[in-house]
Amino acid sequence: GPMFGQFGHFFKYAKDKC
Repeated sequence: GPMFGQFGHFFKYAKDKC
């Protein structure tokens, strides 16, 4: 999300991969 910034994208990508 916007709060996490780059981390948010990384987490979302990891969640999608999981």
